[in-house]
Amino acid sequence: MLDVHHYLLDKLTSHHRMLYDIVKARREINSGELWKAYLDRCRAENKPAIALRTFSEYMNKLIELDLVRWDRALVRGKVRVFKAE
Repeated sequence: MLDVHHYLLDKLTSHHRMLYDIVKARREINSGELWKAYLDRCRAENKPAIALRTFSEYMNKLIELDLVRWDRALVRGKVRVFKAE
């Protein structure tokens, strides 16, 4: 399964990989914290960040590929909690 994950990640953009790496490092992170961590990483690497809408699409792609799982956060609003194994 690990080889499949590496294969899939190699086919995606560097921003997909960055989002996946942040989720994997934290084990569990809500969407707001992930967005902030992503922006911080982009600043640190001097890369332009993707738009918030694109961020949502990229996370949906990672979920679709079964690289990341999600649950609805137990807070008000459209907050999701992401997990990677």
